[in-house]
Amino acid sequence: MERRRSAPAAFLFALAVFATACATGPSVMQLPADTRIVPPAPSIPEELARFSGKWSGSWYGARTSAFMGDQILVVEKVNSSTATVVSAYSGSAQYQVPPRTLRIEAPFNDGRLVISGATGTATYTLEDADTLSAVLKSAQGELRGTLRRMR
Repeated sequence: MERRRSAPAAFLFALAVFATACATGPSVMQLPADTRIVPPAPSIPEELARFSGKWSGSWYGARTSAFMGDQILVVEKVNSSTATVVSAYSGSAQYQVPPRTLRIEAPFNDGRLVISGATGTATYTLEDADTLSAVLKSAQGELRGTLRRMR
């Protein structure tokens, strides 16, 4: 399958805010040395505790299905209403977007993990034990992605 990279730079910038695009693949993305996954406490509801872990996947344009990039998402710690997450982004030389990593406290909303920023909102839904579906909505459009649990 050929990977097409046809999107406005502004839309890729929105991806960068969420650390969601990379043209060269997950192997070059850097996680902070202090990235740690803390097992959820027994008091955390199971539907939230299952987000804990390391995830990797790709994003595609919702309208065009054009490849937009790859992401590594680490859900480091799950609390009763939020999670501490690290999202790694390798950058895109084609769109002059530099590599970056984001660590943020993200809320859960109706069983979904939500990362919001100035350029849009990424929502992650647990489909099964090893699959997250993701939607990024911004003023430039919408992306959809699938992330798989890394073991």
